[in-house]
Amino acid sequence: MRRFSMIALSFFLWALASSGGPSIAEEMKAQMAQSFVDSIGIVTHIPSFDSPYGQYAEIVKPRLMELGVHHIRDGLPLMMAFSEKAIRFDNIAVLRILDLSKYGVKTTLFWSGQPISVVKAFAKYMAKALDAVEGPNEPDLPQSNFSYKEQKGIEGAKVFQKDLYEAMKGEEGLRVFPVLSFSLGSVNIEGQGVGNIEEWCDYCNIHVYPPAGEPPGSSIEASIRRIRAVAPNKPIICTEAGYTTVGENGISENAHARYILRLLLEGWRTGIQRTFIYELVDGYPKELPRSGFGLIRFDGTPRPAFYALKNMIDILKDPGQDFQTGTLDISMEGGAETVHHILLQKRDGTFYLVLWNEVKSFDPVKKKDISVKEGKVKLTLNSPISQAALYLPLKSPSPVRKIANPKAISLSVPDHPLIVELKP
Repeated sequence: MRRFSMIALSFFLWALASSGGPSIAEEMKAQMAQSFVDSIGIVTHIPSFDSPYGQYAEIVKPRLMELGVHHIRDGLPLMMAFSEKAIRFDNIAVLRILDLSKYGVKTTLFWSGQPISVVKAFAKYMAKALDAVEGPNEPDLPQSNFSYKEQKGIEGAKVFQKDLYEAMKGEEGLRVFPVLSFSLGSVNIEGQGVGNIEEWCDYCNIHVYPPAGEPPGSSIEASIRRIRAVAPNKPIICTEAGYTTVGENGISENAHARYILRLLLEGWRTGIQRTFIYELVDGYPKELPRSGFGLIRFDGTPRPAFYALKNMIDILKDPGQDFQTGTLDISMEGGAETVHHILLQKRDGTFYLVLWNEVKSFDPVKKKDISVKEGKVKLTLNSPISQAALYLPLKSPSPVRKIANPKAISLSVPDHPLIVELKP
């Protein structure tokens, strides 16, 4: 996980939003396309054998391979290893996480208050499968029942976080792994008595669950503001972000696909290092709480968001070594302040300008999709471009239009990503 400079792009976005959308010309610095792809993660519950996650060979593994996401976030239940004597390295969940690592899927592992000696033992055994380790999940919520060293809730989590950080950084083979702070379920962070936790983490940790039907951007920015009260300077990982498609707070599967892609794009645009979508598969049938978040339904069939995300990854993926990205001399005319964008580049020099209209896509009162007015944008290409291609990953991984030697392109930007491929 790397921290990338967003200064040039952030200034351009600020100028566009502040000006109301007149023509702006600037040499934009690109970021690596693969860095954005690597920022995409997904939450799994592999130890939940009595749910669809128990169908590892039938659903979990093949769908992860198909999707193309190489970062998952999971946890080992306290009851699985509450003492060193209880450790079973041949546990099915552990073996499955290790199996996924053979295919390049690495895990951010959160802990539920196990003794630190247990955490170290598992971390050493599972080192080849690990991306990072994380403090307890939402210990501030009463239903978590978190306790550690006879201290409950936040107080116990703070002690655990300190012990976790010191243990990982004090061990030669473990200090390479980033330590994420514990997450918080309440929006009232300052009222939780958390205090400053920067000393005991490499990354701070947020969860983003926008209110029903609300677009992701404003909720992400609010979550960032809240976490800065307890970690003013650390880079941020979002270990849970999502929308449900069932119940009172549910949105349509059509809006769900749009919002999932935009959660990832808005996270990257605001400087979040990785965003984990909650979750891969519905862990519960639709009649129960906490259901409906999955990219895959409880019956194992993919929702539209699954294919939309797969398409976006297929268009932008570019595995290989890091490289020095270039700049693109381009001007943008028109476009409301709700039209956001990022600029990416692949190793062959091709640029990918990703634009989306950050507006509401679903009416939670009427319970129906909103017919969104597309943002009109004109691109003037001051850098020589041999060919342009337009993609709509919500619908297909193939280009919907190609243009030879373009000097200018008029765009209608929808409430889902429009990717403009530009070959110098």
